Amino acid sequence: MIVVVIGGLFALMQVRRNSITAARISYVNELRTAISDYVAHFRYLLLEVSRVNITENFPTNPDSIPEHLIATVKSGESLSVQILLRLNKEEKEHCRLIETIESLETLTQALSGDTYKDPRKLQLVFNPALKEIVEAGRVVIKKSWEEAKS
Repeated sequence: MIVVVIGGLFALMQVRRNSITAARISYVNELRTAISDYVAHFRYLLLEVSRVNITENFPTNPDSIPEHLIATVKSGESLSVQILLRLNKEEKEHCRLIETIESLETLTQALSGDTYKDPRKLQLVFNPALKEIVEAGRVVIKKSWEEAKS
């Protein structure tokens, strides 16, 4: 009888551990996807702004900005929020990623119209921040993956 009870408790603990591991793996995969989509959105936006600047002057009036660029910005903002909601401000590695995303958003809002007119300036401003997001994301994902395996 005692063996059956102990065996049942062990089985319940193992089921719980498997559920937690599956949730952690899902978390890691969702975070990886959100980060890669976020960086891809920004890179696409940089290319589109550069293309618009080459074919025509980038509009200074917000009402003149092409709809597809507005949609891309909104989608990127949604991805930013998805990433931030998955992070824990109490963990050092997460804080690095949070700070980088927030600084990129602040940088985007602070840019002047002159910066938007020069694609090289855009690349110089945004590429280091995007690389930092990827690097900080790798650290968070690696640590989370190691926790899921243990």
